[in-house]
Order: sequence, then C-alpha cells, then structure tokens
Amino acid sequence: MNERREFIISPDKKYWGKNKPVLFAGDWCLDPAERDKWDHLDYKILQSDVFKTKENLKQISICDEIYEKLLKELSIQLNLINKVNWSVRSWRIT
Repeated sequence: MNERREFIISPDKKYWGKNKPVLFAGDWCLDPAERDKWDHLDYKILQSDVFKTKENLKQISICDEIYEKLLKELSIQLNLINKVNWSVRSWRIT
C-alpha cells in the first residue's frame, strides 16, 4: 500500500500539517509533555538510523578519520603544486 504522508522534521508545530497524515523524522519531533497537541494526528514515526545521534556521531568520526588521512597525502601535493611548504595544519585551516 502506497500512502502519502507529510514528512515532519521539526518539533515546531507551526510546520506540521493540520489534517493530513504525517510522518515524523524521529521521536525527537514529539514532546511527551505536549501529547495532547499531536496524539490526535494520523502519524507514524520514521524508524531509521539517519536521525539517530549515536549513529551520526559514529559516521562523523569515520569521516574525520578519512579526512585526516587524505589531508596528510593531499598537503604534500598541494605544497608541490603551489610551491610552498605549508604544514598539514595550515592546509586544514585554509
């Protein structure tokens, strides 16, 4: 079954559809203290690692490791191309 829902990525209720089925990006969009504001909605909560903090931090860490490895190699070539002798730190700042 292919149902259409409005995708909600913000806990700010002004962006929520009024009488439409909605799909919340995560439970962080829903404040339990304000359950009366959203409990009546036709809603589902997306089950995905994309919006989970732990998963995001892990992915960021992997990207940082790759970036640092590439920067070491790249800084050598950048120095040659630009005829300079900058440190890896200098290229990171630039």
